[in-house]
Amino acid sequence: MNVTKVSGLLPLIALTACSNVGSMDALAAPRKTTSITISAPNPLPTATLSKPYSINLAANGGSSPYTWAITQCSGACNTGLGFSPSGALYGTPQSVGTSSFTFRVTDASGNARSTTLNLTVAAADSASGSSSTSAPTSSALAITSPDPLPKGIVSAPYSVGLSASGGSSPYQWTIVQCSGACNTGLGFNASGFLSGTPQNAGTSTFTFKVTDATGNTASAARNVNIASSSSSPTSPSTSPLAITSPGTLPAGTVSSPYSANLTGSGGTSPYTWSIAGCSGACNSGLTLSQSGTLSGTPSNSGTSTYNVTMKDGAGATISAPLSLTIVSAVTSGSNSGNTFYVATTGNNSNPCSEASPCATPDHAFSIASPGDTVQVAPGTYDYGNSAAQFMKSGTAGNYITVTCAARGACKIQNSVTGNSTVVYLGGSYIAFDGFEVTNTSSSGNNLGLYVTTPYVKIAHNTIHHIETDCGSNGGGGIQIAGSGSSNSGLHDITIDGNLIYDISYRNGSPSCTSSTVQTDGILAETAGTNLIVTNNVIYHTSGGWGILVGNSNATFNNVSSVIANNTVFSATGGIIIMSGNGTTISNNIVAYTGQQTGRCGISAPQGVAVTYLNNDLWNNNGGNYCLEWGTSDQSVHSGDISVDPALGTTFVNWKADGSGDYHEKIGSPTIDRGTMTAGAPAADFDSNPRPHGSGSDIGAYESQQ
Repeated sequence: MNVTKVSGLLPLIALTACSNVGSMDALAAPRKTTSITISAPNPLPTATLSKPYSINLAANGGSSPYTWAITQCSGACNTGLGFSPSGALYGTPQSVGTSSFTFRVTDASGNARSTTLNLTVAAADSASGSSSTSAPTSSALAITSPDPLPKGIVSAPYSVGLSASGGSSPYQWTIVQCSGACNTGLGFNASGFLSGTPQNAGTSTFTFKVTDATGNTASAARNVNIASSSSSPTSPSTSPLAITSPGTLPAGTVSSPYSANLTGSGGTSPYTWSIAGCSGACNSGLTLSQSGTLSGTPSNSGTSTYNVTMKDGAGATISAPLSLTIVSAVTSGSNSGNTFYVATTGNNSNPCSEASPCATPDHAFSIASPGDTVQVAPGTYDYGNSAAQFMKSGTAGNYITVTCAARGACKIQNSVTGNSTVVYLGGSYIAFDGFEVTNTSSSGNNLGLYVTTPYVKIAHNTIHHIETDCGSNGGGGIQIAGSGSSNSGLHDITIDGNLIYDISYRNGSPSCTSSTVQTDGILAETAGTNLIVTNNVIYHTSGGWGILVGNSNATFNNVSSVIANNTVFSATGGIIIMSGNGTTISNNIVAYTGQQTGRCGISAPQGVAVTYLNNDLWNNNGGNYCLEWGTSDQSVHSGDISVDPALGTTFVNWKADGSGDYHEKIGSPTIDRGTMTAGAPAADFDSNPRPHGSGSDIGAYESQQ
């Protein structure tokens, strides 16, 4: 699933995610005067409904590498097509019509150029000429990429997509000959991308061949010049130019100001700094000044590798990769204390320092104090027949935080069975952020995360493949203690931005029968106040609900809870509250639930004061709304919409089995249709701020178009 699985050739990204590539703009080098041109025919070659399509856009001028994005689309805006940051428009069109795409290319210096190109998708019969009218003759196949191709630099990432016109798409590319430098470190694939990290300087002449869908071919020679990373020799009287900053920069935190000064030596001062390329998170909100200060306010977590270039006063240059990790912010408590480090290569007899890390997250947590952070390095932490137990408490305003250095890259797993858990959160004022949690047993262990205390924040985790025993205990991806008949009062618990799937689900089907005691994605069966459940993506829960909040022994308690901006689908039930005067249920997408049990999309007890706002409900087997254990209620509440995701207008790539991309498609009916009232979250699943447009979006993601 594209959301987190919760990211050489650049990865393809779908159409509506393309504007996120704009994070490179904020980290661009100083502008240069060389202009950029876009080389592509208008209109683009015609595509055919339900047949693979691919074309590579090309740019020339400026400073490579280039980063591409789609900034606007009007017309058909065809479902099934994606666009990569290397400039490839590709996919299998799902509808006919003409789309007008505005493409933007940004070079390594921050210069940008935009152009609008039209693409027509024809019906299969008209494209094949099955009608009585003769099909038009296609134009001759030709390679349209400029010569020479954009220049590159030794040891700096390079990527360019070749383009062709005429013939019948899709195209297949090969290199048939090379003369000259024939640079080591560059590769070429069948989609027409020349990319990699050049290892030697010089000019190469490549003969490229493109083959269309009917077997026609065209060939052309194109030159590529790779310049030395040091464009002018160092004077004998000066020491060699060098970047002396550490390879790993100091870590930062989402939404907190960040600043790091890069350093160099040798050559001739003054130095001028720029960024030649980036891979990984490529954090938006940060900029590199010409004087070498990387600063700003990070907006997303993850690890980035920046290829920075330093130029001295004589024009000599040198580049080096620098790594930067931004950890997730913890909004529920202050973190001003010490940081303890954990790595798979560590040892619990170590002091948990960055140089001498501990081996397990809960050990480091056990020696932390209120306000401290436990930062866990990527890797797998296998607890075998035990659970990871976080039993210590912080204090009000000074949470103890345990976080993965790169969201989703730290796996906590065990192989326990029975009514047991993988992670046990038994302390108050703690935050658990950014982990993957799973169980490796085939016989079931019932629980992913189990919480027994108030003042807990669970955010940005991926919890999956929690198999229950299908017995009387039930289970869930996240369970707040207090299930059954007990009137639990746990309160002030936030569950935000988690991906939860395959909870008692095997091989695409529920593991337990519909009569089994329920197994839920989020089971918060407590009558406590201030339960915040937001921005979660949940699918494949067996016998229970995607989200269950409240306690049936306290139906009319005033709880002031918020269930907002969740995306729940293909589950045996949608969202249910068991108690909840003052609860707000808003901006949620609930679709295709209740297929096994006949449960509805959103359920609440009769007579409870619940505010429903701006939800998108579709094809929930027991009705979109229902009164608890009563008849379905097909009322449309304030701001509601009801859109079938299978139409292809809502998501980038709707798949009912969880393998799709649930970011919003360009023009999605959920964009700006939500409300920011009554506790709606200020950021989305990806930590992007809400609202981005005139209003909050419905669902777990906020469109960045």
